[in-house]
Parts: sequence; C-alpha cells; structure tokens
Amino acid sequence: MINYYIKNYYGYYILFFLLLILSLCKTLKPNKEDKYYKIFAVISSLFIIFRFDVEFDYVWYWIVGDNRFKDYWFYDYGFNASERFFKFLYLIVRFFDSPKLFFIITGFIFSIIFFTKVKKYSKDIFLALSFYFYLNTIYITFLIGFIRQGIAIIFSVFIIEKLLKKEYKRFVLLTFLNAIFVHKSALICLMLLPIKIFESKKILIKCYYGIIITLAIKMECIVKNIEFLKKYAYFFKKQETFNDLGIKVISILFLFFIGILLLKINFKIKLNQEETFFYNIVLMGFLFYFIAYKLVGGHMPLRISLYFLFYFPIYFSNYLLKIKYSNILSLYLIVLLFIFGNYRAFKYSLRERENSEERVSKQFKLMFFKDYKDLNGKYIPMNKKVDYEIRDK
Repeated sequence: MINYYIKNYYGYYILFFLLLILSLCKTLKPNKEDKYYKIFAVISSLFIIFRFDVEFDYVWYWIVGDNRFKDYWFYDYGFNASERFFKFLYLIVRFFDSPKLFFIITGFIFSIIFFTKVKKYSKDIFLALSFYFYLNTIYITFLIGFIRQGIAIIFSVFIIEKLLKKEYKRFVLLTFLNAIFVHKSALICLMLLPIKIFESKKILIKCYYGIIITLAIKMECIVKNIEFLKKYAYFFKKQETFNDLGIKVISILFLFFIGILLLKINFKIKLNQEETFFYNIVLMGFLFYFIAYKLVGGHMPLRISLYFLFYFPIYFSNYLLKIKYSNILSLYLIVLLFIFGNYRAFKYSLRERENSEERVSKQFKLMFFKDYKDLNGKYIPMNKKVDYEIRDK
C-alpha cells in the first residue's frame, strides 16, 4: 500500500516534506526566510503548472482542448459554456493542438498571483502555506482542480488590493470584469465593499452581518430566480458526492478561528486595520458556509465561501505572531498539519487502490509524459464514463 502511495501521490509527499523541512530551516535561520520561500515557490509551482489529473473536472477541461474529441458532444458544449477568458485560452490550446497547454497556462497564472500575494500579506509565510497545501480538500487542490472558479478566486485576491487602498471604483470595475470574463461567482466579492467602507462603524458592520445571514438563508431562492445565475442552481442539489465536501476541514478551521477569538478576548490583543479587514472577510466566509450548508447543502456553500475563507491562513498566521512563544506554536501547527495532510492523501490512495472502478483524481502527478489515455479510468462523479473513443492524432 505504501508503494502505491509513493508511486502515485508523489506530488503530495514531496511538497509536504519540502515545506516541513524549509519551515524547520526558517526557524533555525529566520534571516533566510525569503530564500527558503523562493525555493518552495519554484518547486511547488512546477507541480501546479504541470499537474496531472487533479479533481474530477480535469477530464472535461482536457476534452475541450483536445482536437481528437472534435466529434464528441462535450468538445463544443464545454467551449460554448466557458467564459470569454477561457474561450480565448482554448483557441490557443486548439491552435497548438496541445490540451496540456490549458493546464500549463492556468497553473502559471495561479502560481504567480498566489505566491506573490501570500508573501505580501502573510507575516508567517510557512504557516500560511501549510494551511494552503495540507488542507488539500479546500485550498490548493480545489483551486487548481476546479480551474475556472479557482482562477476567478485568485484574480479576486489580486483585485482586493484595490479595496485595501480604498480605490473603490477600480475594485468594483475589476470585480465585474472578473465575473464577466472569468466566472460569474466572482460577483460575491462586491459584498466586501461595505465592510471596508464602514470598517470604523461597528454598529453598521453588525447590521451588515445580519444582511449577510439573510442572504445566505435565501441564497438558493436568489440563484434560482436571477436569470444571470440560474445555471448554477445545479449546485444546490443535495447529492451525496457533494454534501460533505470540505465540511470536516472547514470545521477544523472554525475551531482554530474560535481559539484565536478566545485568545484575543483574554489577552486583549488589538488588530491593525488590515488585520481587522481580513478578520471580517473570514468571519463572512464561515457564516456563508455553515448557514448555506445547513439549509441547502450541495456544492455551492464551499464554492461561494472560498472567496472569503481563502484569507484564513493569512489572518491566522498573522494573528499567531502576536502571541507569546508564537514560533514554537507555529512549528507545532505545521507538524500537525503535515501529519493531517499526509494522512488524507494516503486515504485517497487507499480508496483508489481498493476501488479501481472509481476515479479519485487526487494523485497530483506531473504531466510531462502523460496523455489522456493515462487518466485513471476516465471516470467523472457518479461513475459516469466518457463514452467516446479518442482518435489517433
């Protein structure tokens, strides 16, 4: 079983060990943190850019860019259903007749923005990265697996800088462009605007949270009755496959969040303006997720809340630095997350090994010498199969 895990999941354990080792090195030599960060960013970017078979949608993204599937129904359907940004990418991919190019381009865009912004906002980079890489259900694996929304989320991380600088018009404009050209769900980021505008007025912020809770409760009704959003009503269907997606991991994050709040109350630690803003974003994410999960379930709670919960590792790692013995606590958490992440990856491999008819799609392999025929069974959720024989080039 260990041999199977090592052979098929090497992307996970290589990055896990690397992050743990560099975290230890950084603790011993803090002045070398930038150097260690660059090493990890470059190596992990290779696994993000040249990833192979990550998440269920990988098959569909491949088909749309593979000219051998021209006669298959999803080749045109997937292209027409894509937003303008991805249609442009697919035109390039189809021109060069290389479906791998789609994953390379999107992986490159993701890596550049992700590693740049985490370094900019996080004061304990390796602890933040541990959350992003070890909690693979809701962060890196999810974002680079559900590519269209993953790119929209990472673009929103870039756009939020305009909000922090109080450039409200630019923030609104760029958010609309993100929604129109990349993914409609990006419109949810407009809800961050009042939090920044009224950040000094606590009463208004509390009232705003009441509005957020109401919207979360009515989310399914809103999506099903707005023409622009109707096609996303599918994600509210209570399918067993989607119901528990991320719930355990997000519950763990929430316990961490509660722990931080208790420390804040007990030690009367004050947050600066930027930290307060990230706190409010994360709180909004938890509210959205748990209310929507309880009321409607499905895939939507995670997809929406991740626009806000993306900032949890940044907020948490920054806050921990305000606590006594933060370096020891940080290293302790990194080790715990390391064990947790490897355990979950091993469980994926065990599940795949025991049930060869189910495509787990969590392998995180490199694609250099891979082709469509190397995908694990070519299955998608609910054990459907791509019913098309690919033609030779």
